Amino acid sequence: MSSGGDSKRSSQEWLANTILSAADAAGIGVAVVGSLSRPELVGTTRVAQSLLGRAEGDLRGVDVFSLLGAANERESIRQRLESMSPLSPTFEVTTTRPNGERVSLDVGGATAELDGNDALILFLSDVTQRRLALESLEKSEERFRSVVERVPEAVFMTTGTSLSYANRAFLEFVGIASPEAARGVDVLGFVHPDDAPC
Repeated sequence: MSSGGDSKRSSQEWLANTILSAADAAGIGVAVVGSLSRPELVGTTRVAQSLLGRAEGDLRGVDVFSLLGAANERESIRQRLESMSPLSPTFEVTTTRPNGERVSLDVGGATAELDGNDALILFLSDVTQRRLALESLEKSEERFRSVVERVPEAVFMTTGTSLSYANRAFLEFVGIASPEAARGVDVLGFVHPDDAPC
């Protein structure tokens, strides 16, 4: 006959394995913490293992707070995790992989009651890749604007019928003094009434 502790552990493992299997299939970084009072990892997906730079066997039973943030940030991280709900905003932490590489992670999640304990389901994603993508997009937009500002043709972009961008040639053509003055102007005001949509 198994003890109550064994039953509790098997329930936790079953829930953790169910969540982790689904998250693994979806390619999501998930870490399951068995209890907030004893914040040991009971399971991680392959993506989470990759983000943390550790194999599953090296993560099982590890205090999650020892992995997230610098030592002086851990109490703040603990408080944020304890108050998490599915609607809580994510927050950024830094982890140091065993090889010394520092990685910024976005952390979200929620508590889930399990056998009277608050288990914690953490969702982890790499902020570094998102930052690189945003930086690349910003550089691309800068190059686009640099080229478009130099062409003699009038170029503009809209959101709906409101101007969101106009180059100098367009501003001069329609007689608007500055890009700031152009933002939000209804482009239908520049269309001859005979050509306006019905």
